[in-house]
Amino acid sequence: MMSLTRVDVPVQDGTRSASSTRARNVASVLAKEKLMAANDSNAQVLTRAVEALTSGDMAGLAEVLNEDFVVHVPGSNQLSGVYKSRDEFFNGFLGKIMALTDGRFTLEPHDILGSADHAVGVYTFRATRGEKTFEWRHVNVYHVRGGRLSEVWQSPHDFEAWNAFWS
Repeated sequence: MMSLTRVDVPVQDGTRSASSTRARNVASVLAKEKLMAANDSNAQVLTRAVEALTSGDMAGLAEVLNEDFVVHVPGSNQLSGVYKSRDEFFNGFLGKIMALTDGRFTLEPHDILGSADHAVGVYTFRATRGEKTFEWRHVNVYHVRGGRLSEVWQSPHDFEAWNAFWS
């Protein structure tokens, strides 16, 4: 067992005991470890979602989406709007994408990051509508709640070209 000895260490605005500084440092390290675990956990939730989507495992995807999953899609095109449930995501948003592309739609993940409450996915998407194929970079920011994705904000990189493609 380690014994702590109180030593006063001068600081700019008074004195601070070394033992209280060590206690704060230990608490800080524990908080950082907890935060890193949450970051990893939220990134893992998004990784499972992306793996399910790219493999066509819709049941697996549904498992990592909250029932009240909300999707914010910018623009003034056929996909734009707010989808306010897991069912609206599958039958509305994803259904529209599949119908508009005849299933010729791919997602390639580049990076997945996590924080205490969020996950971020950096992707390349490709879609074909009729004879026109469009490829774009895309960043999605997800809110994670209870170990599941609860909300996403879509952010296509070349917004004008993306909006025109889906119009």
